[in-house]
Amino acid sequence: MPELSLKISEDTNKLALRLIRDYGELSGAQISRLTGFQPSTVVYVLRRLNKAGLIEYSRTGKSTNKGGKPPVLWKINGSFGYVLGIEILVDKIRYVLTDFSGKITDQREIPFEDYLKNDHVTKAILNTVLEVTEQYDPDKILGIGIAITGLIDNTESIVQYSSNLQLRDLPLKDMLEEHLNIPVYLINDANAGALGIKWYSRRTEALPPNIVYITYNQISDYLGLGIIVNDVLYPGASGTAGEVFDPLPDLFDAGKWAMQKKNSASPLRHWLESGKYISLSYIFDLARKDDHVAGEMVNTIVQFLAYQLVLINGFINPDLIVLGGDIAMGQDLILDPLIEEFIKRNREFLKIDYNIPQIMFSEYGNFSVAMGANAVIIRKVLG
Repeated sequence: MPELSLKISEDTNKLALRLIRDYGELSGAQISRLTGFQPSTVVYVLRRLNKAGLIEYSRTGKSTNKGGKPPVLWKINGSFGYVLGIEILVDKIRYVLTDFSGKITDQREIPFEDYLKNDHVTKAILNTVLEVTEQYDPDKILGIGIAITGLIDNTESIVQYSSNLQLRDLPLKDMLEEHLNIPVYLINDANAGALGIKWYSRRTEALPPNIVYITYNQISDYLGLGIIVNDVLYPGASGTAGEVFDPLPDLFDAGKWAMQKKNSASPLRHWLESGKYISLSYIFDLARKDDHVAGEMVNTIVQFLAYQLVLINGFINPDLIVLGGDIAMGQDLILDPLIEEFIKRNREFLKIDYNIPQIMFSEYGNFSVAMGANAVIIRKVLG
């Protein structure tokens, strides 16, 4: 079984590397102030990290008002290696490849006409990985994180159960590592989304300690939640925390009802009468053109999400709720009415409004889970 290509054993090295990653660039003096380490210790750590190729010279800073030698600023060496994050859905695979600094070098969504199920899942992942990594030195691929809807065991090795993918007790990690000879780790898709927020946020201000990530994909049966409590991912005693069992709204029924209500000549009429699959992106595009039927379908999603958010807020009361998945394609249509409806329902249910969390969409949109799968590897490297 392949091990992670990179292991940083000493906590001082890990801490310095994490700080440089978080701040973008730092001098030795800044690291000393942030950590409390003696300057001589920091010099030793930076020398080791630089020699290992983990950091590189960024630039020379400005001297302080007191004068003295200008500080040397260090940054993560992105070319040290690459990390691949993959999200597996029934009808598509999304992947994000980043360099060691976290810069996205490649991302893509690969649709599948025939749904991914059973043995097809492993084959599809293998083909995707080989296609993405063929232009890179295999030794430069530090690891692969794979996010899957369903239950993952505590060793991050086995898909215990996935209803959508029709998998049960599949040792996916071992199967993939045998073919690829690259370290692979598994994670639940919603947990990956939450992890991605913590490790790849572009916000300038610090993230709050309690966060709920919600993934909404059209092909899924239910919402998935990733929960962070006091800055730590909470998977639950058996890894099943965050399963929401209210089914996603049936947009086909919502569309037919809207058609009757509006008596509209919407382009959706043909699709609704034929019973064929209608993509969320198509619905969102029509809603932006003021199509009344599409607008009613979007409102159905808003009403459903507002109700779920009230339940989540009453039970967990997070500081921040982040939405991702297919739903992110319509964030310009959904966010403002969702916040308004959520506040309204929260007052009706709880009779208070001082417990309103911030609500936002993931900055990585429908690639937020793939970014979180990527973060699985970075978290293991940096601790």
